[in-house]
Amino acid sequence: MVVPMTVDASPVPSVIWRLLRILMVVTYNGSPTPPTSAGSYPVVGTVSNANYQGSASGTLVVSKAAATVTPGNLNATYDGTAKEASVTTDPARLGVFCTYNGSPAPPIAIGSYTVEARVTDSNYQGIATGILVISGMTFSEWQAAQFSSSDSAVIGPQANPAHDGLPNLLRVGHCSGIRDGG
Repeated sequence: MVVPMTVDASPVPSVIWRLLRILMVVTYNGSPTPPTSAGSYPVVGTVSNANYQGSASGTLVVSKAAATVTPGNLNATYDGTAKEASVTTDPARLGVFCTYNGSPAPPIAIGSYTVEARVTDSNYQGIATGILVISGMTFSEWQAAQFSSSDSAVIGPQANPAHDGLPNLLRVGHCSGIRDGG
């Protein structure tokens, strides 16, 4: 006999039956204390009466309860560092394992990544997916990230970070070196 049940915040109720005024005591894995965690438990019901005897056994299966999983922080701008999605759960603070296109490593490169967030708690289960998008920086964003706005020699279209008289935007990379443009 398998009795399916689902874990919630309260323990599975203790079972003491009175059948025709015959007391039956139920134990779970040898203990009279009912289980409070998901899992399978051997159950034995024994008649407790001087005039009658008997017992029955089975398995109590306590299933994991459902949890809500919500991925967030799914839009990011490329800056050369790994980008992780955030995850919230209900109930709160459950363990979660995330993958990005199947890999546990958070992505760095520009692109779209399928995020799968799976609850790892022993009493709850849940899974959700989302799409993490890492987009590129605009030139202004890159420039602000690279140079201090207080240093006029290295910011703006006429910037001269090398202090050689050649504006920054007039230099063009060419194979093995830099050549001056005009």
